Amino acid sequence: MTRKALSNSFAALSGPGLIRAIGFFRTAFYLPTVTATVAIATIWLWIFNPGSGLANGVLSLFGFAPGGWLSDPNTALPSLMIVGIWQGLGTKMIIYLAALQGVSRDLLEAAGLDGAIFAQNPAEVQWPYLMAGTAPATLPMIVMFVFAQKRFVEGMVNVGLKG
Repeated sequence: MTRKALSNSFAALSGPGLIRAIGFFRTAFYLPTVTATVAIATIWLWIFNPGSGLANGVLSLFGFAPGGWLSDPNTALPSLMIVGIWQGLGTKMIIYLAALQGVSRDLLEAAGLDGAIFAQNPAEVQWPYLMAGTAPATLPMIVMFVFAQKRFVEGMVNVGLKG
């Protein structure tokens, strides 16, 4: 659910004309999706390294004690959730961006004539329109994620426990 909300938000922000250099931001969010899983695992293993990882380095700047991200049962699952959300965000963002661009201008204009202000458009007009396409696509995405991430998670946890 978190990934869906984040990807929908980023898709709305990366719509045409909202941010300068939009191509850069779309590429930056989609890049983890097309990057090899081994490369992603290597990068995140370095970030979560208990001895010299980036996460512990940043936390030590603020006075926090270093943690064993993947070797500690209390932080292993949240750490893997961060990696999974980060890796899958781009695909969902592209899907939502395409859906948002498919919302009819007539629908938005009709909502404006009915008194909807710009801030109400996403919640009252666009999101219900997106739900028709989102609901059937959610289950296959969940199934694909579970099967695709099984080996990735096992590998990171095994290395984290040894690490």
